[in-house]
Amino acid sequence: MKNCKVWLLSVLACVCLSVNGQMLQDIEGQKVQTDNQKKVDISLGFGLNAGFVTSKVYTPAGDYSWEGGMGYDGEVNCVFASGYGFGVDYEHSETSYPVGRGLDYSLKLDFVMPHFLYSAAMNEEWLLRAKVGLGYAHYNDGEKAQTGFGFKTGLGVEHMFSRHLGVALQLEQRTAFFSEPDGFSYYKKNNEKFGYSRLAVNLELVYHL
Repeated sequence: MKNCKVWLLSVLACVCLSVNGQMLQDIEGQKVQTDNQKKVDISLGFGLNAGFVTSKVYTPAGDYSWEGGMGYDGEVNCVFASGYGFGVDYEHSETSYPVGRGLDYSLKLDFVMPHFLYSAAMNEEWLLRAKVGLGYAHYNDGEKAQTGFGFKTGLGVEHMFSRHLGVALQLEQRTAFFSEPDGFSYYKKNNEKFGYSRLAVNLELVYHL
């Protein structure tokens, strides 16, 4: 009888140790997985943008501001557990202006901008992001083209459909500066600088690696 009790206690002890060992292994695995998820978030975004060139544009037919146009964009972001991160984006847009005699020209703006960002989770499905960046800017109006520098600020939200897929809506202001072309001094007023500012809303599909 005594041997039976010893044997039974031994079996129970082995079962308990086995269960506890498995529970600890599962908990440790979940902890490692959670830590890995929190270390860094790399995402890719692609989408369309709609906006207005808010700066004044001079043509032979007059001067214009707040002219609307469409474009497309893409970006790569890396966000750390602290919420701070960095990234780079490309944006292209086109806006048409009348030049007289029933003709228009298309102002094409291109930006490649590295940026710093901060991302905060409002809940499990929504992220809030703010960006500031400085980088390359280019314009082409069909007759002249020039390269300069630009800066941007942006604020947006992202809705996460799953761990990997989301949709982001962002409001961005971009301003570009270029050297003055020949003849601009006859048009500019109040010491204006030659450049373009654009306010746009970007709608992007975002994939998190």
